[in-house]
Amino acid sequence: MARLNVEGRVGLAALDAYWPARVVTNRDLIAEFGLPVTESWIRGRIGVEERRWAAADQAASDLAFEAASRILNRAGIRAHELDRLIVSTTSGDWIMPSTACAVQDRLEPGCTYPAYDVSAACSGFLYAIEAASRALMTGEDRVLVLASEIRSRQINPREGRILPIYGDAAGGALLVSREPSRTEGLQAMVLYADGAGTRNVTIPGGGSRLPLTPERLASGRQYMEMKDGREIFERATETMVRCAREVMEMAGWRLDDVDYLVPHQANLGMIRAIRDELGVPPDRCAEFIQRTGNCSSATIPLSLKLASDAGRIKKGDRLVLTAAGGGYTAGAVALVL
Repeated sequence: MARLNVEGRVGLAALDAYWPARVVTNRDLIAEFGLPVTESWIRGRIGVEERRWAAADQAASDLAFEAASRILNRAGIRAHELDRLIVSTTSGDWIMPSTACAVQDRLEPGCTYPAYDVSAACSGFLYAIEAASRALMTGEDRVLVLASEIRSRQINPREGRILPIYGDAAGGALLVSREPSRTEGLQAMVLYADGAGTRNVTIPGGGSRLPLTPERLASGRQYMEMKDGREIFERATETMVRCAREVMEMAGWRLDDVDYLVPHQANLGMIRAIRDELGVPPDRCAEFIQRTGNCSSATIPLSLKLASDAGRIKKGDRLVLTAAGGGYTAGAVALVL
């Protein structure tokens, strides 16, 4: 596990998200794809009632661009004033080049600051925040961190167990360097990985190990595969709890000091198990999966945006963000808004 004491030297200058317009309910999914499940099964097993899916002509960079434009507008700066752009995605426009480069060019052509993608599945936004924080603590001033996911296109439409889980979204934050502060900004973060998880949840086709051929496309190797859902649930729950506890200890916080917990929105039962294990009251824990589905690495910034819009979090609040994803990866961030 990697640990980084930030101690307020990185501030969150602006936060926003973009949600595609198309709402897909459980009834819509069952009717469109003929899934062998019921609405009550989806609600009971996953907790999702609806999710947003990107339009046919939208790619990950399009969602990221919309989120980035809103963030920069909130911050009152232009794209050329950035020092770095990091995009977390597992569903980029292409295998190469990076989605971040596509976003950079669309925001403001001619910029030359570093722009690159981070791939850490559902933990990717926290991995990107950690990378941005290290850049800001060693001389840079402004880093835009985004997460953009179109997971709906990575799931076999005939897979009734997996297809209802996922939604599409983008979100992010403008992070800035600042003087140390215990009352504002990022305080601490931890990152974790256990490569044994590469054997459990994968998109096997399309990379250098299994290039796509007509035969592999016909057999669905371009889609996500989950071998042991119970193991994924248990490992993700355990590592998110462990990372949350570790980051609170690093920040010098007790549970009563935390105003709001933002866990990755993977499964309603998982969210509540994490909340109960940590002893966080329901009104101090983000629970938006019913409306969002699992948006992979975009769930954390989207949840922050929804919580802010609903008045559940405000400036000065102490937040713990925690996520886990395929690989297995995980992480947590202690943040004072």
